[in-house]
Amino acid sequence: MIRDYLKFRKNLISVYVLIDIRLEAQAIDIRFINWLREKGIPFSIVFTKADKISKQKVSSAVEQYKKELLKSWEELPVIFVTSSEKKLGRDEILDSITAFNKEYKTLNR
Repeated sequence: MIRDYLKFRKNLISVYVLIDIRLEAQAIDIRFINWLREKGIPFSIVFTKADKISKQKVSSAVEQYKKELLKSWEELPVIFVTSSEKKLGRDEILDSITAFNKEYKTLNR
């Protein structure tokens, strides 16, 4: 159901894929991310709950995902690391949404 929505949504500018940074790369997440790429659907990865683990583990988890994706990708998607409690990554995501909104308005004039 979600795949049909994403494939056929004509005014879709980008998707944010939320991933709990505390978990190892999950096969289902990798398959979904690869599907988005195959379908040409623009997306960013948003790692959540970065406040729940150490900075070193955050860095290691992000690198693990990058390494996994680079097995079959030449270029990585945009990646955000976030924490709702500490507001980490908040401004970066809001800036991204603002840029997409401007792009959308430009395309639909």
